[in-house]
Amino acid sequence: MGYGLPAAIGAKVAQPDALVIDIDGDASSGMTLTELATASQFNIGVKIIVLNNEELSMVKQSQNFFYEDRYAHTHQVNPDFVKLAESMRIQSRRHLAQQDWAHQPDGGADTRDWFL
Repeated sequence: MGYGLPAAIGAKVAQPDALVIDIDGDASSGMTLTELATASQFNIGVKIIVLNNEELSMVKQSQNFFYEDRYAHTHQVNPDFVKLAESMRIQSRRHLAQQDWAHQPDGGADTRDWFL
C-alpha cells in the first residue's frame, strides 16, 4: 500500500513521453496524497484512477480470513478526491458508475497533463 502514486511518478520521470496510469485504492492513495502537490509543482503528469470504496480492503480481507468476519478499523472516511486534486491544480473527474465512462471513454488519457 502506498506504492502506486510514487511509482507512477518515478516511471513518468524515467519515461516522460510515456502514458503512465496509476490504478490505486483509496487507502493506498491516502498514504501518498502529498505526492500530488510535488508532482503538480514540477508538472510530472500521470493519470490516476482511485477506486474509492472507503475501506482498507486488503486489511478487511485478512481479517475475514484470519478472524472469521470480525473486522476492526477497516472503514475510513475519505476526502473529496476531485476537490483535493483541483486544489492542487490537477484536472479531475468523478465517475460513479460504469456508464459515466461512456461519456469520456479515454478517461482523461488524451490530456498531456495530470489527471485524477
